[in-house]
Amino acid sequence: LKIEFCELCNINCVMCWQDHKSRTFLNHKILIENVDLEPFDSIDIQGGEPLAMPEAKAFYEYAASEKKRPFFMTNGLLIDDEWAEKIVFNSVSIYISLNAATAKTHEIVNRGSKWDVVMKNIRKLQDARRRHGAAFKITGHMTIVLENVQEIALFISHFAEFGFDQIGFGYDQKVPEYLKAQPFLKIALKRD
Repeated sequence: LKIEFCELCNINCVMCWQDHKSRTFLNHKILIENVDLEPFDSIDIQGGEPLAMPEAKAFYEYAASEKKRPFFMTNGLLIDDEWAEKIVFNSVSIYISLNAATAKTHEIVNRGSKWDVVMKNIRKLQDARRRHGAAFKITGHMTIVLENVQEIALFISHFAEFGFDQIGFGYDQKVPEYLKAQPFLKIALKRD
């Protein structure tokens, strides 16, 4: 079950088409009353930024109380100590959109983000995982855009240092055409 609560986000990534200032939320109480969670093994709570949305957070807590192991993708900025504990205790994984391998590029792509804050919050998740002895995975996600294409190899080679157990990629629609027009860059990226 994938539920998109709203497009609200606390940052404005260069590739994002969503209205990050939107305040139109799905009502978690109506969802609870009308959606039977029983048949679903996996519940993916999406936004925008789920931790910036009271409705998404309330639904997460409900799904967790029903032993459904909800998960979400986050930009990592709003993971405080309390939410690190909740996430590790109630979820099997989390996806964090880092979108770069260096602080400078991260802050260019994830406009409004702070690399150091995200790194500190990943460590909170790691610490909570150690305390609980949880089999919890932290997945780093990089959406490849023109601004970060040069950092793909660095992201791959340094993901464990960032605190990720595994990584995944997506790409902006402009990237394939850009690489087609840059054959030497494409070769170098494959090599690296």
